[in-house]
Amino acid sequence: MSSGNPKATVVLTILGIALAGCCLAQTDESKTLSVCDVLARLPDLKGKEIAVRGMWFDTDESLWLVPQDLRCPRELITDGFIWNNSIHLVEARAPLYRENPNAQLELNRKLSVADAQPERYFVMITLIGTLEARVPPLVVRSPDGVVTGYGFGHLNISPAELIYTRFTDVRLVEEKHPPKAR
Repeated sequence: MSSGNPKATVVLTILGIALAGCCLAQTDESKTLSVCDVLARLPDLKGKEIAVRGMWFDTDESLWLVPQDLRCPRELITDGFIWNNSIHLVEARAPLYRENPNAQLELNRKLSVADAQPERYFVMITLIGTLEARVPPLVVRSPDGVVTGYGFGHLNISPAELIYTRFTDVRLVEEKHPPKAR
């Protein structure tokens, strides 16, 4: 580098470091994980920004991302308690996808179709956000010996929570016999 303007050199150096940090911090969406992959790797993924793909599953109480067939090859078990194969979803306060209102409208349209005919349609989606989890997943034991999960979402049924900021690859899937929740 030449011995030109020292202020410009400092500014360019700071700008270069900031851009490198920004690029390194971004999620590699080509490395999208399944819900089951995430649940199997909670200790490694806790606190990290990830891209996860699954079936959008909502109720009056909450919103979850679940595997398409609702099953994972390996169950997550803590002290004999079998966790639900789900990730509780929370929308970040200032979601980045609001920069593209057409994407939100398209998601809403697909969710409306799936909600109107749940026996026929469901929505698959990839969500990007920060994963929260208790590692190891916590359970509580009542005085009468019943073990219950202390997780996330309604009734604490999920072993993890995704605070999502954006989404991609929303697909309305038609299936004659969609899976039933357990």
